Amino acid sequence: MISIQQFIRSLLNPTLITALVVYGIATIMWLLVLKQTPLRIAYPFAALAFVFVPFLAHYLLHEPMPWNTLAGALVICLGVWISALR
Repeated sequence: MISIQQFIRSLLNPTLITALVVYGIATIMWLLVLKQTPLRIAYPFAALAFVFVPFLAHYLLHEPMPWNTLAGALVICLGVWISALR
């Protein structure tokens, strides 16, 4: 069982605090985008995170990039492009 001191120490972990601050900033930025951009345009671009994260993981963390990830990224980009058409 975890003690109160361990729990507080976990809450004061710099990595956790940094992650929460970044998440808060991203949430505020997303709300600002939604104030200016119609949802039908803005929301599909959120799907691009599923493209950027594997590519960044590959180049920054040297994770493998299988062909199905590339194919999925292409399908997502195509879907975003189609949904952004008028």
